[in-house]
Amino acid sequence: MAENNGLFTDFCRRFRLLQFLYHIHSDAEDEIAFPALEAKGKLQNISHSYAIDHKLEVEYFTKTSIILEKMSEFNDSVHSLNKKKMEQSKMNFSRMCLELHEICKSMQNMLCDHIHREELELWPIFRECFSIEEQDKIVGCMLGRTKAEILQQMIPWLMAYLAPEEQDAMMSLLKKATKNTMFDEWLGEWWEGMKSYNVGKVVDDLNPKLTVDPFEIAANYLSKESFHDRKRENLHEENFEVDISRDFKVDDKAEIIDGHECAECIKLFSDGEKKRCNERDDVKVNQKTGDQEHPTALSQEDLEDAIRKVSRDSSLDPQKKSHIIQNLLMSRWIVTQKKLNAEDNVTSSREEVPGQHPSYRDPLKQCFGCTHYKRNCKLLAACCNQLYTCIRCHDDVADHSIDRKYITKMMCMFCLIVQPIAPTCATVSCNNFPMAKYYCRICKLFDDDREIYHCPYCNLCRVGKGLGIDYFHCMNCNACMSCSISVHTCRERCLEDNCPICHEYIFTSSLPVKALACGHLMHSTCFQDYTCTHYTCPICSKSLGDMQVYFGMLDALLAEEKIPDEYASQTQVILCNDCEKKGASPFHWLYHKCANCGSYNTRLL
Repeated sequence: MAENNGLFTDFCRRFRLLQFLYHIHSDAEDEIAFPALEAKGKLQNISHSYAIDHKLEVEYFTKTSIILEKMSEFNDSVHSLNKKKMEQSKMNFSRMCLELHEICKSMQNMLCDHIHREELELWPIFRECFSIEEQDKIVGCMLGRTKAEILQQMIPWLMAYLAPEEQDAMMSLLKKATKNTMFDEWLGEWWEGMKSYNVGKVVDDLNPKLTVDPFEIAANYLSKESFHDRKRENLHEENFEVDISRDFKVDDKAEIIDGHECAECIKLFSDGEKKRCNERDDVKVNQKTGDQEHPTALSQEDLEDAIRKVSRDSSLDPQKKSHIIQNLLMSRWIVTQKKLNAEDNVTSSREEVPGQHPSYRDPLKQCFGCTHYKRNCKLLAACCNQLYTCIRCHDDVADHSIDRKYITKMMCMFCLIVQPIAPTCATVSCNNFPMAKYYCRICKLFDDDREIYHCPYCNLCRVGKGLGIDYFHCMNCNACMSCSISVHTCRERCLEDNCPICHEYIFTSSLPVKALACGHLMHSTCFQDYTCTHYTCPICSKSLGDMQVYFGMLDALLAEEKIPDEYASQTQVILCNDCEKKGASPFHWLYHKCANCGSYNTRLL
């Protein structure tokens, strides 16, 4: 690691992954698993015994993080040191590597022992104490405190190292624990091709360095020495010529390279239009790999030399050799097509679109946005081909709702150019001008004002710091709830309903929601208006809160009233809405008290 900076970077990435997986594991044990075991009367104070292990393990993770930070600082400052300080720093760096090695060995032994002890002692007890349904509920509680960003790293990492049958079992467990939520929808939108996803692809995604750009492969043969010292080439190289029509068959040329079909190039060569392929691009490409030039910056003569060098390289197999040469021949065409496509996405959008002007959240401060969000862009509504600052602005004025999935373009309010939706502006003049601090690719949401997180179980953006921080997701209710709520009335998919007062769909509503004691929901503003004249739930008729004071006032009122003699001995059969029990109550034209719970929230049978 002391000699290989790439190995150090990979180690840091793997350590961070291990660290947040450990935090998920330890928090799930301390906050969910161990309390559930103790509630069953098993292994009292078990959380205290494992908390000692967790504290020691956290100390090791902290020490490792400190060492890695110091090593990163050395790598950042190594180029600015003189020779004497460089030698001293290298010695310190080697010493830190040895220290890191010893800590990692100790940490490995400690974590392996911890996991082994849990597997032997705890998991058999879990299977004995909890039914399958209870185990699913515990898993759901753990997932409900896990952020989308963590799942996006954890799930591919797990899939990469599981056998196919284990992958199916894991996905089945996740979907079973989140069956009442939008998790499957989120998984499909974030993880494209989820059902046909194979392990190999995941491994490639997790290790992008293993996938080499064809231009980088080609650049290995394009050192400056090879081109600027041509007189040193031997006679064999000078007499070597490449016959394109002889070396490459039509099938080879038709292969898709870097996302572009070579059939277009075949047409250029077959029509004798080599000039179009050999002309220099108007755009100068300044990409370099070390001391090697990018293939698109080469002259035709240098390109021919590069092809000769690749052709005689015996270390390459014929398939890779053919691939590199094809990319060399097509390099300018590929880059030109990419540039043209990017320009088309931007310049074609210069046509006038309704709403193609900036909107201001605060006109005096020239702050872009609308009454709902502070942002620097507008969204193009595909349904009516008009620009709106946000989805809610569209829904407020249109006679229909917009589907976020069909929003693919935006307009930067700085340059007024319509372009593909992205977190930054794609035009050169804006120089990656950010559209907002927060951007959600799934919800097409931009915001500069508030802390927002995307819930993978609601598959919507919510206001807050995130799951596991100030909110958790109840898998049965399918609702994000504040961590300050210790106990709540759980109702299956309670959020997926209309407000009983205004009839707006609560799940996607942006207004604050009030949870009633019975488990039903309504908007907070609707609750305030409704409780001015009612004290029972409009859906189930249960009392909205503790009504003992009000019921005591009714007791005093009835005590003062005198019932006519002919009705004084009569009783009426009632059903209590609060305790749901039947009973008899003295006759009264309006008020009937439940003999079981003392509630006046009753009805006659």
